Amino acid sequence: MHLPRELIYIGSDKLQFAFLQSNLPELPVRWHSEFPEELGLKNWNRIVVLDVGAQGFDVLLKLKQMNAGVPVILLADHDDLPITQISNAFYDGAELMLHKPLANPAVLIDCIRDCCRRLDHWGRLLIQHAQ
Repeated sequence: MHLPRELIYIGSDKLQFAFLQSNLPELPVRWHSEFPEELGLKNWNRIVVLDVGAQGFDVLLKLKQMNAGVPVILLADHDDLPITQISNAFYDGAELMLHKPLANPAVLIDCIRDCCRRLDHWGRLLIQHAQ
């Protein structure tokens, strides 16, 4: 069974959403201003870009509890986060954490495309295993 690939942006930055849409025409991008409880990440073929606000790290944990294999990329508004909070984010399963404004936006796009390649690889393995 093939599940459609999609990118989900969770955050309030409309410019960031527009940036993702314009730089990733190959991916449908969905936008949620806050964590959608109905999201139900049963679809492993998703990538999540999460704008870290006050509840961002809690949302990361919730996403990973729902589906540990979904890649989650964090965007932080400020660079005064304690190192323990940053290291916990990686321990909890974040792919990458970038600080806004992005000094090099290509890093974000490259990371998303790398996640797509890995999801393609895992999808092929799942299909081979099922046969």
